[in-house]
Formats: sequence, structure tokens, C-alpha cells
Amino acid sequence: MGLATVWPAANDVEEGVVMVTGPGRSPQLQELFDKAHMLPFGPACSAAWAQAVTAAQDEADDPSTVEALLQLVLAYTMGGRTDRSLAPFVQLDALYRSKPEVFNDEQLSSFGWDFKYALSAVRGLPSVSCEQWEMLLESMREFYVAQGVSLRPYYYRRASYAWDMGDEEGYKEFHARWKAAARGELSDCAGCEPAFDMMYALRMDDVDAAVVAGELSLANADNACDRNPEETLSLMMEPWFMQGHDGRAWAAHCRSYRRFQQSSADFDQLALHYRYLGLSGLLRPERLERGVGILLRHLPWWSEVDSADSLMDAAADAAVLLACIPEAEQDQVLNVTLPGSSLPWCVRPDVPQPTVRVAGQWFKDLALDLADLFDARPGHPNPGVHRRRVLEALTLPTPDELPEIRDVASSDGVIDVSGVFDPQARGLGMSGALIVDDSPESVEDDAAVDDEPAKVPLRFRGPWDDLSLAELKVRDAAINAVHKCDEYTVFGVLAEQREAAELIEARQVDVDVAASALPPEFAQVDPAFELLARSDKHLEAGELVEAATLADQATRMDSIDPIGVRLSACGTLAIAASSAGYPEEAVEAHREAINVAAALGAPLIQAQIAARLADDLLGLRRFWEAAEVANNGLDALERLFGASYPAVAMPVAAALNVCVAAASASVDQHGTAARSLEKAAVLAFEHVALADASDEVRQEARAAAARHFDDAASGYNQAMMYEDAVRCRHRCVQMSVERLREVLKQHGTAGGPDASEQSRSPEVRDAVRTLASVRSRYGNDLAEAVRAGHAEHASTLDEVMEQQRVHLLTYVDVFERSPQWLEADWLRDRAVQFFVMNQHISAADAQRAAITAFTELGDRAEVIDSWMGLSHMYRARGELRQAHTAAEEAAALGSQEASRLAAQIGQEME
Repeated sequence: MGLATVWPAANDVEEGVVMVTGPGRSPQLQELFDKAHMLPFGPACSAAWAQAVTAAQDEADDPSTVEALLQLVLAYTMGGRTDRSLAPFVQLDALYRSKPEVFNDEQLSSFGWDFKYALSAVRGLPSVSCEQWEMLLESMREFYVAQGVSLRPYYYRRASYAWDMGDEEGYKEFHARWKAAARGELSDCAGCEPAFDMMYALRMDDVDAAVVAGELSLANADNACDRNPEETLSLMMEPWFMQGHDGRAWAAHCRSYRRFQQSSADFDQLALHYRYLGLSGLLRPERLERGVGILLRHLPWWSEVDSADSLMDAAADAAVLLACIPEAEQDQVLNVTLPGSSLPWCVRPDVPQPTVRVAGQWFKDLALDLADLFDARPGHPNPGVHRRRVLEALTLPTPDELPEIRDVASSDGVIDVSGVFDPQARGLGMSGALIVDDSPESVEDDAAVDDEPAKVPLRFRGPWDDLSLAELKVRDAAINAVHKCDEYTVFGVLAEQREAAELIEARQVDVDVAASALPPEFAQVDPAFELLARSDKHLEAGELVEAATLADQATRMDSIDPIGVRLSACGTLAIAASSAGYPEEAVEAHREAINVAAALGAPLIQAQIAARLADDLLGLRRFWEAAEVANNGLDALERLFGASYPAVAMPVAAALNVCVAAASASVDQHGTAARSLEKAAVLAFEHVALADASDEVRQEARAAAARHFDDAASGYNQAMMYEDAVRCRHRCVQMSVERLREVLKQHGTAGGPDASEQSRSPEVRDAVRTLASVRSRYGNDLAEAVRAGHAEHASTLDEVMEQQRVHLLTYVDVFERSPQWLEADWLRDRAVQFFVMNQHISAADAQRAAITAFTELGDRAEVIDSWMGLSHMYRARGELRQAHTAAEEAAALGSQEASRLAAQIGQEME
């Protein structure tokens, strides 16, 4: 019996069309395929492939129907809607059973892989009966046997079914068969399979075996799919933590969360982070705030979950996180609404502004209700197994069951909040290979060789807490005046922060009264600050060893302000180390300074140092750490200022966002990079608008904003987020237009007939060229957006390109070309845009018009280039005869490259 007889008819694509083999794919159908292929996974991509399925069925084109259905399954799965992938899979199965000859070898392989997606969908849908699940498993087994491929993937899915049915012996049996079976062409990736062993070990309560399997997976991550090593790192957090290797667990959390925070399609990964931050928060309470922040940040995703089991796991682990919060804080109110009315599978009332206690109970009830749904799956042989497992997951470990973990606090009690990974856990590099040792013994050995005098202990609560702003400023000024230096002091740090937080201007502070009451010790020479002043002179002279030595000695001497001494010394040590070619030592110095600032409760200086530390880490290509450090700095600013930054914090926040962008782009997270750059651009733009900003600051901020908007648009394009790219590039155009207007005004006119005369000035030339370049990129972005389904941008593109044509012809002398040449080049740009928008007739017409214009101008090089461009257009469309003709036209003008292209196309035609 086929799948189509046991599942409802597909409801996401057209039904009832008689499928017979038809002729080759029509141009109209090919255009739908081209459009769908260009879209990123998500709703628009899935909708495009569903449209292609319908069109292929309408044309009775069975091979195209197969291809479109395969792509639709993939689009739903990768777009985070695995539940919807089942409908097109059922149609594929029916087509395979009735007409297997329609499938080519590649499609058969894809169909075999799609069984895995379909089984994932079934597992997460409690309404699907156990009989249906078993039939799908049997269909998978039959297909794999018929294709002569290994049953290894089938055994793993059969083991998962046994586990969900509460059949532990069956689970063990099929897991053993999976391990014994040979790998085949449809096997799961070699880098991911060890994680299956890891899950088995965890289910058997063997944490040590789970860690061994997980580390094997990480060591093989280069051979894994694109979800790893981060997916395995998520699984490794709790086992590492329970073994006492929290340095590794924390690094794993930082890296994997930064990867999976980008899309709701990765919702299933977040549950493990809730749980780890809750359990580790029992020993390190600062983790709990981070965990709650992550939980609330992603709460909107709960309404988009594609499987009930993911929702159940997330609810249980969210309840664990909130249960780990101390009893004294359980009645704190969370500024959020729990979205019960929009949840799939388990609708319940919304709960606005819940307390921690109420939210914890809400998540617990949700997890148990979902467990009951799975226990009620039709035909379930062991109802109650899911509720029992959820209750076990909700049980917190006793204090005796928690691991012994080496404290991250220094001898001063300073907790490491920098975001830098544990020194022994930095082997979590891009390959995923592990070179770690965070055992207590290794740390003690390091300490044993350090026979230097101890640094002066730091107290983070002192008389400065009760001083007025004026008193803080006077003490800071006095210390620096006595020693003729410009060092950090605890008084200056807190004064700057208070001014920023309370928006108090310096001129409003009466320092005379405070100065008159200055304690006498502030007028005396302080030995530690005297060493720092000498250290600064050595640093200015390039005497790095001397500077570092004196700075380090200062931290080991008594002082009127040990905190200021430590912060200043760390800054000097970082600069000296970096200048001397020891970047790792610079990282450690900045790391110590961040932690001191955080312990003092000075988020502003903490963020400033975080920007420097993130730069250090970027230079070392430690991208994941750089992103974590920069994000921690942004979190510190948000805690101090909320969403509205004062002037002093804007450049810091912008710099931190730029660091996040650089780190994210380096690991191909282009969407995250673009969002961060856009934030940096907005901050820079807001800085321009400040009334008290100098002209120099305004100019620098304006240039930075334009640069960041432009780079953000490029990043969004790489992430195929075309609407966002259009938004950012439009801002670039607006700023470039305004800049040109200002420059023209400075030169005595706003444009018009005298514009060409003015354009001879360097400032105008630069502004004119910048606007033309930015507007050209804006046009290309609009074309990409139209291709992605945003047809409303087509008219905007026409307007923009007409403005571009007028601009080019107005400033002909700037571009040093004739008006006719500029018009021809403009036509060529339009041809490319038409081609991108799948308007191929218009593209060819525009390109031929450009060829005619360049021919009339006698510009042989541009004529050749334009014929080549037309040939590539035709070739990309599969119109090889026209492509060959265009290439031969270019070849006839003496282009050897065109001759080679014509020969290649001729071979393709044969």
C-alpha cells in the first residue's frame, strides 16, 4: 500500500492533475524555476516552488513536476517548516510508485534522502498515527533495498521510532544494527553520525561515553554538514558542564548560540542553551540573566515552530531555566507577554507581564500538555512515556550532583565576563577540532611558576560610592595633576559614567566647592601613579619593555586608587604587547581590564575596552570570541542606557557593532553582519544630528554612516535579504544626494548650467562620482528585489535609473566621456538589470542598443565587451544558438577570448 493511501491529500500544492510525461520544459516554466532557485529558503522560496509544482502539473511535465516537488520538500525543510514537507513528499511517493521511470538517478538519490525529512516531520506531528509512521519506515526500507543502498540511515530512524514508542530494547537493537551497517551513498554525513552515538549515550545516562562520541564528532567536523560543529557543540554543553569542564561548555555555548540566533528555523537548538544556562547558573548566577535574556529575545519564534516535539523540549528547558532562579527573585516581573494564543498545537491564554514564578509554571504546563499529546498519538503502545520523560527533565540536580568547577574568579573575586573563551578551550577553532585542557592541575601548574609579588587586591565598594559628581571629578583631576599624567581613576570612570547616564553637563557641576574640601592625600605623590606616569613616557618613546615593566610593578604597589592603577596598567600593557608583536598578551591585558570595569559596575568603560579587545581577537582570527566580546559590550551599554544612547556612548556602540559585523562576516554569517552594520550606521547618523557635535565630528560620523549603510546593503545581498539591502542602499543614495547638494552650495551654486564648471573641484568630483556609484548599486539591488518577488520595486527602479541617466549627462566632464558613450554604458547597465529581473527580451534589446551605440562611436573594445555580455545572457538561458552567434560577432572583431567562448558554446551545442 502506498503512502498516498494513508495520508491526506497534499494541501500545499494543486491536486487532482493527471500526470503524463510531456515535452521539454517550457520557457514559462523555466522562468518559474529560475525565480525559485534564486530565492533564499523561507516562505517566499517555498511559495515559488509550490507555484512551480502547480505549473509543471498543469503542463503535464512529469520530470519537471518531480524536480519541483523535490525542491519544495527541501525548501520547506530548510526554511523551518518541516511539518509542511510531508505533503509534497506524499505526492513524490505516489509519482514514484506509478511512474518510476520519470525519476533520473540524481532525483532518485534526492528522493531517498527526502525520506529522512518526511520521517522528521512525522516524528514532530502527534496527530500522525503509529501505523502511518511504521508504514513510512517500511516504505523507506523498501526503497533503499530496491536502490541497492545501505540500510544504515533506515536503522537509525527505526531506532528513533522505538525510543519514541518507549521501546528501550528495540532502541538498543536498532542502534546496534545502525553501528554495524556499512556506510552508503545515502548515509548521514560522517561528521554528524558520531552525534547519534552521543545521543544514545545520553539516553543511557553515560555522560563519559557521550563526551567521547561528541569530541569524535567535533574532530571530524570538516566532513560534516553545514549545521556542524555548532549543532554538536550545543549537545556538548551539558555533558561538558557535568564533567566539570565548564570552560569548554561556555565556549561551546557562545559559538553555537551566535550561529543559531539568526533564524527561527533553528528554534530547536535554543532549548539546550536554556537548560545549560540554567544549570550552570546554579553555580554562576550571572548566567541566569543571560539565559532569561535569550529566552525572552526569541519568544516570538515560539509561534513559528514546525514540530511539536521541538516546542515540548523548549518549554521543558525554559521551565528548568526559570526554576534555577533563586526563590528571592521568583516574584520579579518579566516585561513580556507569553504568547499562548498564537502557539501551534497547544493554544492557551496569553499571559502579560508574568512573574518568573508564573512564567516557569506556564512553560512547565505547556511541556506536559504537549507530552500528553504525544502520549495520545493514535496506536501508541506505551502512553505516558513522554510525560514521564518531561517530568524527569524538569527535575533539577541536587547540590551533590552538581560538578566541582574551577572558579572563574580571580584572587580579587573578579568574575570573568569578558566573553573571551577559557584559555584552555581556545582549540574550538573553525575546524571544530579540540585541543583543550581545563583541568585544575594544569592551572595550578601555571600558577606555580609565577613567583612575582601579588597584585594589590581590589575592593569594588568604597567611599567613591557616596561621592557627588563634583567630588568625583575633583579627585580624578587632582590625581592626574599631581602626577602630570592622564590615567584612569576610579573617580574619573564613575564620573564619566554618571554624566552619561544622567545626561549631566560638566558646566553644571560646581567643582569649586568640592575642590575646597579635597582630602589632603589627593595632593600627595602616589607611588603607583608615579610609576604609571614614568611608564607613559617610556611608551611614548617606543621603549616597550620598560613601559610594560613599570606598569606591571604599579599594580603590585599600594595606592590611593588600586582600581584606577589596574585599569591604566592594563591599557599600557595591552598597547606595549600589541606593539611588540605579542597579541595574545594584549588580549589578556584587555580581558583583565574589562572584568575589573564590570566588577566596579562601570558598563561604559567596560564597553570601550570591549571594542579594543574585540579588535585584538579579530586580528588573531578568533572570530567567535570577538563576536562574543563585542556583544557583551553592547549588552553592558544596554543595561546602562536602555535603547537610547547618549552622545558619549554612540561611537562606542557603533564600533562594537562593526566588530560584530566583521566577526560574523568572517564566518559567513552575512545576515548578522549586515544587521550589525546597519545598527552602526544608524548610530553614526544619529551622532551627526547632535546639536553639540563639532563640524569635524559631524563629517566623520556622516562618512561612517554612509560607509556602514553601503556595506550593510552588500551584506544583506550576500544573505539574499534583498528588501533589507534596498532599504540600506536607499539611505546611501539619500546621504550622497545631500552631500552633493552641500558641496555644490559651498561652491556658490546649487547646480544647473554652471555645474560642469564647478565639477572641476576635487570635492565636487568626488561627490558626483560617489552618487553615481551608489545609485548604480541601488538600481542593482532593486532589480534583485524584483527577481525575489517584490514586483513593487520595478517602477522605483525605472525612476532611479532615469535619475542616474540625467546625473551622468549633467556631469559629463567629471566622467570624462562623451554623452553618447555614457548613454550607451547606461543602456548596458539596464540590460543587466532586465536580465536579473528575468525580463530577457528587454535585456537583449537594451544590450543590442548599447552595441549599436558603441559601434557608432567606434569604440571597438566596448563593442566586443557588449557582444560578450549578450552571449553570456543567452548562454545562461540555455539559448545556445543565439549565444554562439553573439560570441562570433565579438570574435570577428579580433577578440581571442570571444573565439574561445564561441568554441566552448559550439561544443555544448553538439
